[in-house]
Amino acid sequence: MPSNAISEAVSNRNMVYLDTPIRGGTVSAKEGSLIVKLGGDPSACEKVKDMLRAISNSIYHNRPFPVACIQYKQSANSERQALQLTGNDETVE
Repeated sequence: MPSNAISEAVSNRNMVYLDTPIRGGTVSAKEGSLIVKLGGDPSACEKVKDMLRAISNSIYHNRPFPVACIQYKQSANSERQALQLTGNDETVE
């Protein structure tokens, strides 16, 4: 189910959904240095920041992106990086 559909479904129950991609691997997780990107209602994002500090000191609220846009933005960044790696690989050969 897409993030925007989940957000809409929970808002009908007086809850808030935050889109929260987390970047980093197991080493970053052990060090507490994961990168957390929050998307959604700004006041809800502020309420969870202290809890998220247990896993990260790098917490960003991606204003003005609403829920689901963060996933699309993250996907676009991943695709761009993959294309750069492919391009670099082609130039080496």
